Amino acid sequence: MKSIILVAIAAIFFTACGQKAFVSIVEDENGENVINTNGERVLSEGYDKVFLYNDDYVKIMEDRKFGIVNYNGKMMIEPVYDDISPLYNGYATITSDKKVGLVNENMKLILEPSYDTIKIEDGHFIVRNEGKYYCMNKNLKIISSSYDKIYYYVDGVARVEIDKKLGFIDESCKELTAIQYDYASDFINGYAKVKLGDKFTFLDKKMNQITEAQFKNANYFEGK
Repeated sequence: MKSIILVAIAAIFFTACGQKAFVSIVEDENGENVINTNGERVLSEGYDKVFLYNDDYVKIMEDRKFGIVNYNGKMMIEPVYDDISPLYNGYATITSDKKVGLVNENMKLILEPSYDTIKIEDGHFIVRNEGKYYCMNKNLKIISSSYDKIYYYVDGVARVEIDKKLGFIDESCKELTAIQYDYASDFINGYAKVKLGDKFTFLDKKMNQITEAQFKNANYFEGK
């Protein structure tokens, strides 16, 4: 009888009936696999490494390449990628030869690895290619100007940079201000500190300056 070595303690997923089910990653001479609480192997074969990806899929590694298998043992993504990210907002990134592409939540390839980086946002993607950043919509069309940098979204607004000047875009990648500030912070307590030349002021959430840029320095707004 083949010996089985437990290598990772059980994880929980939900069956079609909504009941909790438990699985565990195990290893024998055929490699790593997943078993259920009846001791039955879930995957049709063993792999170099197995990772519990989510309730529907298992991430596998073979010859240092990653793929995805479902819990019926069906190969969804062949193990050909250098990395596969967790799903976020219905998408995951795949990496091959330092280029990044996309699969959807059904593990269908929708974008071949072609960008340097891809960040999955709520309504679009931020992609980088040849040192420039762009917004790309869910139809995989570029919908913004090119930027030297697109920063993280905070309260629905992101800073963008061109030639060391900063401005703001919204979640549809529409520019909310001119790209003109020598410094710009994220919005904190409803206001962003910005600098024009060597003077500071603040923007409110409507992107209006509350004063002319006139201060040598300015602290962030705080409650009394």
